[in-house]
Amino acid sequence: MFSVKEKQHLATVIERALLDLQHPEMPTERPVFVLNVAGKEPWSYAEIKPNWSFSVENPPGINPWNEHARDVMEKKHPAAESPSTTGPTPARGGAGEHPRATAPVDEEHKEAR
Repeated sequence: MFSVKEKQHLATVIERALLDLQHPEMPTERPVFVLNVAGKEPWSYAEIKPNWSFSVENPPGINPWNEHARDVMEKKHPAAESPSTTGPTPARGGAGEHPRATAPVDEEHKEAR
């Protein structure tokens, strides 16, 4: 449902929020979490995991449709800025899509794919 950049942003915000709680039962760094986000359609969902849980050897799954949809959205709404993160962003991060997830055909931009 989200692009990799959007997932990285969400993961950064969630990790910071968890660490800022300074709860005695939470680790002081690298909290483990999985946030499942359901979209408005049955096939639309995302799984957000910590950015640090990914590496070159364990890259996030990338759904090309989500990356394309983000580009289209940014062209339609150029005033809307991309989410920014504070601090360094890992070279790879975010979370992958379910391997059986399929996206509807965007007839308007079909030829671009």
